[in-house]
Amino acid sequence: MRKSEDKLNWILLVHQLPPKPTNLRVRIWRKLNNLGAVPIKNSVYILPFNEKTHEDFEWLRQGIETAGGEANVFRAESIEGTADAEIIRTFRRERDEDFSKIAAEFDALTGAVKEQKQNKHLTNERINAYETELGKLRAELEKIKAVDFFGASGQKAAVAAYKRAQKILRLNTDDIPAISRASGANFLSRSDYQGKRWVTRLNMHIDRLASAWLIKRFIDERPK
Repeated sequence: MRKSEDKLNWILLVHQLPPKPTNLRVRIWRKLNNLGAVPIKNSVYILPFNEKTHEDFEWLRQGIETAGGEANVFRAESIEGTADAEIIRTFRRERDEDFSKIAAEFDALTGAVKEQKQNKHLTNERINAYETELGKLRAELEKIKAVDFFGASGQKAAVAAYKRAQKILRLNTDDIPAISRASGANFLSRSDYQGKRWVTRLNMHIDRLASAWLIKRFIDERPK
């Protein structure tokens, strides 16, 4: 997270997409959203500059060009006609919306658990389902936090909502003796998958560029 008074540099992606394939626009929008980028003009998206955001935009530029579009990445110390403070407010507003939505989902989960307990319908199976859902929501919260570049005020409320859901699940799990909450999932450690060589299988339709980006961002910081 950067403080608003720090001197900022920005990284911009300017792109133009071909009319086909028709789903390309949605795919690019989703990738931009996952990066935390915000639009400042038509087809112009911005991120605070650092090595990682620069690399993210370069990966996306290559993906757009591979799909038949045009894209350029620029570094800028300022944006003509737009003050840094205004851009920062835009980032915070976008993240606040994301945090508000995920907080509402955590609260809905908390309410559902309370209702099931009150009606004496809180079974082993339902506890497992709620824990799975909580894990998915927690992962989504972490993604939002990772692109909260300027400390949006909504982050605190979202984290508090997560803790409430986590607490109610733990409390109600304790109410059911001898409960088995094992999901069968085999959790792996990221540390065991650093500096690896990653390959894709032959003769399969795989978005290799997207796969490489995902591996480097979320799994292996030093892939070969």
